[in-house]
Amino acid sequence: MKRILWILILAGCMKGSLDREPPVIEILSPLADTIQAPCLFQVKVHDNLGIDSVWLYSKDSLLISARDTLVAAYLYEGRHSLIARARDLAGNVAARTLEVVVVEGERWIWVDGNPDDWRLELTKEDTLITDGKEWGYKDPEGDDTGDGDYTYPLNEIFHGTEADMVEFRILGVPDSERIFVLIKLAGFDSLWMPFISISFDLDHVPGSGNTDGGGYSELSISSENAWEYTMHVRSGELVLYDKDWNTVPSDSQVFFNPEEGIIELSISTSSWSASPWDKPVYLTVFSALEEFGHAREINEVASEWYGGGGTEGETDPDVYDLLFYPSSLQPEVLSGYTETSWATLPPEAAGEVEFDR
Repeated sequence: MKRILWILILAGCMKGSLDREPPVIEILSPLADTIQAPCLFQVKVHDNLGIDSVWLYSKDSLLISARDTLVAAYLYEGRHSLIARARDLAGNVAARTLEVVVVEGERWIWVDGNPDDWRLELTKEDTLITDGKEWGYKDPEGDDTGDGDYTYPLNEIFHGTEADMVEFRILGVPDSERIFVLIKLAGFDSLWMPFISISFDLDHVPGSGNTDGGGYSELSISSENAWEYTMHVRSGELVLYDKDWNTVPSDSQVFFNPEEGIIELSISTSSWSASPWDKPVYLTVFSALEEFGHAREINEVASEWYGGGGTEGETDPDVYDLLFYPSSLQPEVLSGYTETSWATLPPEAAGEVEFDR
């Protein structure tokens, strides 16, 4: 029995040592020497015994390495000297090279939690800016105090940053009928912590849509910015509603990256009854802590699972942070509730963007 085992081991070693056949690298894309962005550099590697490693390079820069037979990386505008290398289990190596020029095409965002494909530089706080395609807003860090004195729950899993929005980016791609969004928070550890609401006023006709902030936020939106669609981002998912609170099935993606404090998403607008293209769109965006799919209650005194600084009634907004409104004025707006009515955001608390074809 031992002799048979040694023979099998020796045969396997001899088979590996006698393998002189290198891997075969098949380039799946790009298949032209000039291509519009976004461009996918993708190869498939074949070998008679198996693949050990595959590397993709642009000039001397490593794009990706993997132990797989199908490997891909994205390329952006510019001239690329591409190299694909592969090594099989016997140590044989193969390489393929090609030259490609990637020219500017339709702007696109890869929903992967990596902000590198967003290009707009955000430098000035409390100001909505654009480069003609992408829109962005830098919100001051530490203004997540609701009506001025909101605090976070006392449980140690909360760090007091989970509802503090510090960056917002949005890009519309009309030809693909898709909207991309990036929200950066000061920090969150778990998918269930942040609750983000993004409302879209598509016609800007006062009172034509819904003015409820939604998500049990106990916040009203200005009639001038009444929305036709709102999306709630919570617990690792995105849910879209129409103005009658019907859930709208949609082709969407969402990626939570707690390490970077980033939530990135995209959503198709092909089923929307009103178009968001080639006209002003008014956005209302606020953040809260999440609980069972809605905004977590804020009480008068903080407890283990609920924040403090509000009231024991049902009219104080369960909202920590707003966008598109000066942070110095946010407490005044969010404290505009009474014992019987919610606070109402002013018309200026919406960001006006436009996605041109």
